[in-house]
Amino acid sequence: MRSMRASGGWRLWLALVLAGAGAAPLAAQPADGGGATAAAPAPAAAEGGEAVAVEDVDALIARMRARIERMRQMAEERDRALQQLREQVERATRLIGSSSETTQSLRAKTEELSVRLEELGREREQLESAMSERERLLAALASQVAALTDLLGLERPDRERLGDSLVALRQQLETTLAERQRLAERVAELEAALAAREDELARARASARETRTTLEARLTELQGERERLRRQLDELRERQQASTAELRQLTEEVARLRRYTQLLATALAESERRFEEAERLVTSQKAEIAELNARLTEALARKVEELERYRSEFFGRLREVLGDQPGIRIVGDRFVLQSEILFPSGSAELEPEGRQKLEQLAETLKEIMARIPPDIDWVLRVDGHTDKRPLRPGSPFRDNWELSTERANTVVRFLVAHGIPPEHLAAAGFGEFRPIDPRDTEEAYRRNRRIEFKLTAR
Repeated sequence: MRSMRASGGWRLWLALVLAGAGAAPLAAQPADGGGATAAAPAPAAAEGGEAVAVEDVDALIARMRARIERMRQMAEERDRALQQLREQVERATRLIGSSSETTQSLRAKTEELSVRLEELGREREQLESAMSERERLLAALASQVAALTDLLGLERPDRERLGDSLVALRQQLETTLAERQRLAERVAELEAALAAREDELARARASARETRTTLEARLTELQGERERLRRQLDELRERQQASTAELRQLTEEVARLRRYTQLLATALAESERRFEEAERLVTSQKAEIAELNARLTEALARKVEELERYRSEFFGRLREVLGDQPGIRIVGDRFVLQSEILFPSGSAELEPEGRQKLEQLAETLKEIMARIPPDIDWVLRVDGHTDKRPLRPGSPFRDNWELSTERANTVVRFLVAHGIPPEHLAAAGFGEFRPIDPRDTEEAYRRNRRIEFKLTAR
């Protein structure tokens, strides 16, 4: 009975909790209307017949178009935000509805379990009453058996009569014991069913508590989301009001702009007339420029051909003067001298044989230079090259690049000292980075160590 009263107390507590959770209304918060934001007053425009510059009007038109585009984008953004707000409100409404349905289902299930527990309690009470009655009968039968046992010492006739009574009583006792066993098994089944029902009710209570906690958390989240959406809606209303004021201001400025446009019509027509005259003048000048370019191209081509003729003559005379030696050759538009003819290994000091070769080159160049017209701007470029092997330890040069540059400078200084104008000379060092033979052989190294002379236009 104590267990049934406790179960009844728990059922009453669960019913009160679920009833309180289902009846709790959602707190509705009214949406505050957004206040209008005062727009900055538009700058005063000049009235009457005041002259307006074309550049000022163009700038004003650009500003008007930019502001109209911003207004359009703000309106589109407001529409998108309102649509998102509606969708979020609909989702929240559906979620709250499903939560209410879950609460009602749990409440109905709890009530059904409570009714079933009450029925099981009544059945248990009936079985306990029946067990008490059976125990009382068994006790009475045991007393009768004891009395009969005492009477066994009587005479035989009474003993036979009492023996018949004893057999009947024994049969009644066995029947009673069998009934008691059946009732005990029934009580055990009912107790097991009651324990299962109590476990199911405990799980239902735990599920209800978890569901209520989840619903309360979700409700808090939805209320926060609703508050955020309400602030967004207020902000959108304020921006809409500001946009309306700005649109009104833009409308006034567009009206003023139309008046400015009328004032510009005459000036624009005059500008178009002047532009047409200037275009005709530019067309005439373009024709003259095209003719001058053609003449200049033709003159340059003649100069290049003339310089090419002098270069061929210069290289031909050099071959005649220097002879057909193994270390001297003409490669394309360059005259090539091997470094061994001019310099010792790893040095930038000219050898006697190298000085002799360069003197012959300077004399030949002076002869050709005397016949080159002064309007041809020519230059003799001296390029120094080395192989890719590193310098010996103790060399005065940091690397092959510095060695090749110093050799080219030495040749240029020698030519200047022998009458070649310095404005027609140029020195360049390429180190080992412009080889003519990429192999790693002594022959390739020898071919890559060279001084090149190129007669070209500046």
